[in-house]
Amino acid sequence: MRLGEALQINGRLAAGRQHGVHLLCGFQPLHLETFVKAHIRLRFPDENALVHTGLFDDLEGNIIRARSCADAGTIIAIEWADLDARLSLRSASAWNYATLANVVEQVREKCSRLVTSIIALSEVMPVAVMAPTLPLPPISHLPPSEAGLFDLELNAILLQLCLQIASSKGVQICNAALLSAKSPAALRQDVKMELLAGFPYSVSHAAAVAALSVDCLFPAIPKKGLITDLDGTLWKGILGDVGIDGITWSLESKSQAHALYQRALGSLADS
Repeated sequence: MRLGEALQINGRLAAGRQHGVHLLCGFQPLHLETFVKAHIRLRFPDENALVHTGLFDDLEGNIIRARSCADAGTIIAIEWADLDARLSLRSASAWNYATLANVVEQVREKCSRLVTSIIALSEVMPVAVMAPTLPLPPISHLPPSEAGLFDLELNAILLQLCLQIASSKGVQICNAALLSAKSPAALRQDVKMELLAGFPYSVSHAAAVAALSVDCLFPAIPKKGLITDLDGTLWKGILGDVGIDGITWSLESKSQAHALYQRALGSLADS
């Protein structure tokens, strides 16, 4: 979705009630808010979308305050700067090798508090959480090709946060792999926009984050069935020509792709 399309969608009036959603982040929401509102309008075309945002640079406070205003759901977009201001491009003067250990401890403490506040919020309304999507600033003084202890420790703490909040039935974690397929890492950050306006995302990345987070918060109604071919699809070979003993779906017969297809169908049935 392009920004112009989102603005056009948001400009349409619907006769139904307002569909309210909290969009909580520590940066200025700007284009992200526009795209979130547009995707909510597409998901609920007969309703007007109302997006509540919080205060700049206060993600934790925004989450706590949202509890007093229950709505249809909440989208939380976490970035590294929310876990420690020294991980922001806007705080480059704080980049210092001697502070790395302290940054790790501060991130660990902040994540612990966020777990508590996010789970508490999920008891009031559904919550979709987008883990940090932007790269860490070049603070670890290592070659770009090397993952150091600093980066690994921060990612381990973040993973623990996601595991803890995912245990709550009211929390959904946005799929990072799916986001990577739609928004390449090299095209996500808008450094100039972050420094001038406090909004770190490129327009294309904001569109991808909004689409995925709205889908995560409001999943589409699942399909009830799937129609599939048999010959050459569910198995290799034409049953009417080769008989039961002639069809295959094994690695040995070089037809493992059909077995994988069967497993995929089985997984869908189980879900």
